Amino acid sequence: MRPSRLRLADTDDQSSIASIEVPIDGEHVTVALTELRPLRRAEVSDAVLAGLEPHLQASADHDADDAAGLRSSAGLPVSTGDATTSTGPVRVALVAGELQPGRFVVDLLGHVRLGDEERWHGAGYVLVRPSSDPAVTGAHPQLHGFHDPPQKSIYSDRGYARRWREPLPDSLRLDLFALDDAAEPTDVLSAGYLQANGIFVSTALADDLRGFTISNGHWFDAVATRRGEQHRLQFLQLLPSGAIDFERSTFRIDGGIHHSIREVVQLDDLDAVEALRAELVRSQHRPALVPDSIVMASHPDLFSVPASTDIAMSIGLLTGLNERGRTGIDVVVPDYPLG
Repeated sequence: MRPSRLRLADTDDQSSIASIEVPIDGEHVTVALTELRPLRRAEVSDAVLAGLEPHLQASADHDADDAAGLRSSAGLPVSTGDATTSTGPVRVALVAGELQPGRFVVDLLGHVRLGDEERWHGAGYVLVRPSSDPAVTGAHPQLHGFHDPPQKSIYSDRGYARRWREPLPDSLRLDLFALDDAAEPTDVLSAGYLQANGIFVSTALADDLRGFTISNGHWFDAVATRRGEQHRLQFLQLLPSGAIDFERSTFRIDGGIHHSIREVVQLDDLDAVEALRAELVRSQHRPALVPDSIVMASHPDLFSVPASTDIAMSIGLLTGLNERGRTGIDVVVPDYPLG
C-alpha cells in the first residue's frame, strides 16, 4: 500500500479549523489556513512531486496544474504554508476544504525543510506499541509470568529476553504464558517477554493484519492462561525491514557514556546496520545507533524500523483497525522523518 495522508481535522465546524496544529518530527507547529496558498507543479522538485503523487489526481497536463494548482485525489486543492520548528523553517503541504456538504477536513501530505527541498518527509506512518494505560489494559504487563511451566528454569531462559536476528526457534515455548488476573484481553497485549521482537495480538487482529502487507513478519501460535481458561493469541515477530531505501536513509550514532557523541552515517543494508550496532556495543563509550531519516523503497503497512525497536504502521492500516474497534494500541508520531 502506498503512504496515506495523515488526517488532522474532520469537523462540521469550519471555524474550528481556522488554524491547525501540524506534527513535524515530534513537534507541533500551528499553521493558519488563511495563510495557505495553492501548490503548483512548477514550485516543487521531482523528488517532492514523487512524494505527493500517491495523493494527487492523475494528470498528464502539468501546465494546467501550474495554472490552477495541484489537487488531491479527493478533488480538494493542495496548499502550502510555512512554519518554524526548533530545528529551522519548514514548508508543509496540506489538503484543506469541504469534502462534502457540511464536512470540513484537513489532511497533511508531508513537509519539506526549506533549503532542503530534495528531501520530502511524507506523513504516511506512525509508530505503534502496546498500550500502557491501566484504564485500557487493566494491568501492565498483561502477560505476566508463566502458567504451570514444566520446569522452573524457564524463568531464567534468556531466549525470552534476547533480541532474535532470525525467526524464533521451535524450542521457545509460547503456550505457557499467564494472563494477569486484572488484565483486559485487548487486541494488542503488553508482555514482559520478547518485547524487542514484535507484538502479541488477538486472533481477530491477526486475521485483520493478514490482509495487509507486513515486511519480514513471522507468525507464531501463543497461549495465555488465566484461572484455568486458555486464551489463544498470536505472536507477530517483526525482523528489521529490508523495504528501506538505504541509499537515501541515514542513521545516527548517538549518546555514549558522556552523551557527547553525535554522528550521522549512511549504511548500505541491514547487515551493515547490525554490524555497526555490534561494533558500538563493544566500543569504549557504547553509543547507540538510532534512525535519523528513513526513506522507504516500498511501502508495507507494518514493519520494524532498523536500528530500533520501533514498529511502524501505515495510516491506512491504523485507520482500518480503528474502524474495527481494535484495542490496546498506543500511537506515537515518530521523532525522525519516516516515509
